[in-house]
Order: sequence, then C-alpha cells, then structure tokens
Amino acid sequence: MDRETEQFEAFDPGKYYSDSAYTTPAESGKERRYQRKNVILAMLAGACIMATIASCVYMFFFYNAVVGPGVKHGMMNMTGEPGKNAHNSADFEIVGNNVHSSNEGMYIAPPGAEVGEMLNVSDIYEDDDVLSVKSIYRKCAPSVVSISSTNADFTRYVLGSGIIMSDDGYIITNTHLVDNSGYINVKLYGGGEYPAYLVGEDLASGIAVIKIEVENLVPAEFGDFSTVEVGESVVSIGNPVEGSFSITDGVISSLCGTVKYGGFPVTVFQTSAQSGSGSSGGPIINEHGQVVGIINTDMSEGYNLENLSFAVPISVAKPIVDELLAFGYVAGRPALGLDLIDIPLSVSAYYGMPVGIFVEKVYQESDAYTQGITRGDIIVSINGVKISSMDELNEVKNALAVGDKVTLGVIKKLELHNIEVALIDSAELNN
Repeated sequence: MDRETEQFEAFDPGKYYSDSAYTTPAESGKERRYQRKNVILAMLAGACIMATIASCVYMFFFYNAVVGPGVKHGMMNMTGEPGKNAHNSADFEIVGNNVHSSNEGMYIAPPGAEVGEMLNVSDIYEDDDVLSVKSIYRKCAPSVVSISSTNADFTRYVLGSGIIMSDDGYIITNTHLVDNSGYINVKLYGGGEYPAYLVGEDLASGIAVIKIEVENLVPAEFGDFSTVEVGESVVSIGNPVEGSFSITDGVISSLCGTVKYGGFPVTVFQTSAQSGSGSSGGPIINEHGQVVGIINTDMSEGYNLENLSFAVPISVAKPIVDELLAFGYVAGRPALGLDLIDIPLSVSAYYGMPVGIFVEKVYQESDAYTQGITRGDIIVSINGVKISSMDELNEVKNALAVGDKVTLGVIKKLELHNIEVALIDSAELNN
C-alpha cells in the first residue's frame, strides 16, 4: 500500500455515510426511529418560531433602513453588484472599460465615467504643522462615514466605518462590512443617509470601495506612510455606536508586519488607536490630519491583542483601490473556481460525512469544472496534505501562482479521487 493510499484509509466512504447524497445513515430499532422523529418535530417547531421572529425583524428593518432612506432622499435603490467604471473622481484614475454593470439584484448601479486621477498622497508636513486632537477631529470627522449593511436575506446586520476619498461619493472601507450585502446604508457626519453600491472589493487585502450618489462631500487627505514611526501619536475616528463618530487617540505600536487574512498574507501595522469593531473600515490619522492607514478589526480576531488593532498602510491600499476603481477587482489572485463550505465537526459526526470541505458551486470558467469536480464533492486534501477547512486549503493555494497546478483529494460518489487542477486568475470569475 503506497503512502498516499494509506493516508486516506480513514476516509473509507462505507464507514461514513450510506449514499452519495450524504443522507443520515440508516438507524436500527424502533427506539432510535422514534428519537429521530421527536428531534425533527422539535427542530421544525423551533424553526417556525424563529421564522416568525425573523419576519417581524425583517419588516421593521426593511422599512426603517431600506424604504425610509430611499424615500427620504428620493434616490433609486442600487445594486450590490459591482458597477461599471468609477465616476469622475478628484482622487483616482479610471482606466479601461469595466464590464461589471448588472441589472440583476435589488439595487441598480448607475453607469460610471471613464476618466479620473489616482489617489493623491500629500507632501510631508513640517514638525510645526502638528495639530491638536481637537483640530484633527474638526478637520477629519466630516470625511468619515458610518456604514451599516445586511446580507441578501436580511438575517445579518453589520456596523462599521468608511473614508470618503472623493467629493462625488467614493468611499474606502473593509470587505467584511459589504461583501455579499443585500443593502448598504451610509450615514454622513452632520446628517444624511444614503444607499450605497459596491464598486469593487479585494478579499485578499480586506479593502473595498463603495459609492453613494452625493456631490460636494469632504474627501480625506491621505499622508505618506513611509514617514510613520513607532511611538508616533495617531487617532482613529469610527462608529462603535452607529453614527457616533467617536475619536480615540493612541500610538503606532509596531510597524509593518504580515498577517494571514482570507488565506493571503497582508502587510499591516499595529496601533492602539481604535474604538471597537464599529471602527473597522475607518481611518488611522497622523498628527497632521492625514490618513495613513485603514483599520481592520476583523484581522485582529484570534490574536488576543486586547486594546490593539491591525491597520493596512495607505501605501499598500493605494494600488488596490486604484484597481478596484478601474476594474472592480484585483488581478493575479490564484483561484480554484469553486465556492466552498467548511463541514463542521458536529455535522460530520451527525451525518457520517468525512471531515473536509463541501463543494457548493463550480464555475464553468475553471479548470476544476473541466476536470469533473461537481457540487456535492468533498475536498479532503491538497497536494497530499490533509485539510479540514478553507483556511488550510487557502494557505497552500495562495502560496502558488496563477497557472500552477494542485492535486486535490476529492471524495466523489463514495470514492476518493486525486484530481489535478490548474489555478486560474480570480479576475476571470468576475467577468
């Protein structure tokens, strides 16, 4: 028996489930059948109660967060799909023609313009240009927004912040605040609420750009991160409570390091200037009132940082934002072309499924589709390494390049197959 076959003996399908549909294994004895029936009845009753509560919450939120703002400002609802090219912007360059317009979904994105400028980074200030915390807040708070969003079925509510980067409504924020959103609502400092649509996002860096249809906003001033030093005083302006626009002062605790985010390495710095998860997507501002970083509290989870948070330097965010405006995505990210779901241990034990990753969708543009991977397959290894989560898969995949090939261990119709798949550019999945 070769090593690879021996490694996967534990995944003998006959030991785990009764058929390829991953149904519950057959029970023996009347008692176990009655127990199963009682459990199912209890689950159905609980589901009915939860559905009733969810419906009430949905109706309340839909009117107040969706109908209300839309009627209040006389604006058309807009889609969460990426729009075409970004509109005219004082701060970013738009190149090429974007093909991401869509009439599907709940909101319809307006068409974009085709020209603009790149993100400006201001000149270095002299030491005597240092501002007080009070002056920084007066200067910068109008360039910060409060962002709230829901998923498509309105069962999740997320609160965060964003940074206005152009006077015509382009806003930088975090992907985890707006990814797969059914509705995005933006509150401005000083009043006013507007629906937003997603221009583009980069899950690998956590950077996203959204747009609201408003003119004459106050764009932030962006500073040169290369001048930042450990111990330098900075502030954060964000929304621990929706619309609060709170300011917190702190210091640069550590300069650039690398953390894993979505399976990709991301360059970050560490700061004590943050005021909770509602600050995520908001700015880290230097003593001159310039944005030098974009805070992402989601990156800090699992690191036990207590009062510290990670932020993406503006020098790292700049080229990403430029690509998002031009194309709606960042090219060169390796992808399998699969939508995957981790199989929780509890589900694996209850249904007798192998520990691995469930294939939810296969994109026809991918080599995985060509090689015969289909929905319902379970991935249990990559390049001979056993995996049980998408994070483990991504750690191997993201260290490779577009065009490289990986060997996936796939349980398909009760049998283990080793399937070689070429990685594609994630941008191909957006076209």
